Amino acid sequence: DGESLDVNPISEVDIDNGEMFIGMLKAAYQLMGDYKCVHWNAKGRDFRELHDSTNEYSLEYQVDTIGEWCVEYIGYAPHPSNLCTTPERFTYSDGYDLDTGFTLLQESIHEFVSTLELYYCNLPHDIQNILDGWIREWNQKADYLMSRTLKV
Repeated sequence: DGESLDVNPISEVDIDNGEMFIGMLKAAYQLMGDYKCVHWNAKGRDFRELHDSTNEYSLEYQVDTIGEWCVEYIGYAPHPSNLCTTPERFTYSDGYDLDTGFTLLQESIHEFVSTLELYYCNLPHDIQNILDGWIREWNQKADYLMSRTLKV
């Protein structure tokens, strides 16, 4: 069609690997803390279901994996106590029943997934492949499994 575009290519994009990997690690720790809080403070007729369904072992693997990426890409992984900068988000003085616990965890899962998606496009392809599975897994938990339970 004969049209040409005048595009000025950029020479380099400055991406802070530390911010990306530590941001993902913080978000994973926050989600793990939220799961533990609901797990420890479960109550009510559905105590066993809530207590058992909040033993999230895959999250421990994901935190460890992100920590390993920190070391690989930025040279270190921060101490976990330095990652816990978010004030407590849940009030648990009276514990959590199934509906309250799942609703809070759905919000936490969406925040974690949003963080993964925020950094996704700037990550190496092999890490993107891993995150694809994690994002699918967490969205399924929040938007299908927990939602189906809450609709009863």
